[in-house]
Amino acid sequence: MEQETTQNKSNKQLVTQLASLLHEEWRRPKLRDGGTFKPRFKKTTDEEWITQNNSTKVDITGTNYDDLPEDWQKESKASAEVTLEEITKSYSI
Repeated sequence: MEQETTQNKSNKQLVTQLASLLHEEWRRPKLRDGGTFKPRFKKTTDEEWITQNNSTKVDITGTNYDDLPEDWQKESKASAEVTLEEITKSYSI
């Protein structure tokens, strides 16, 4: 198996951090007085998440990015990947 390069690991970490920030930015307007979020339940197909949480539904506004099922992390992750790619291109020599 090919070893992952330090650069690839660093990029994955950046994507995860940026995806988390994007999710937080998306859910911020849904924050209510008292520090809770207006719930927004969605169905998940992430079998591992379903098993761990004993549910097929997740409150996507009340859940931190890292705790979301994989299928509900995709949109933030894709946005983060595109953003990182564009930043990298703009600073390439």
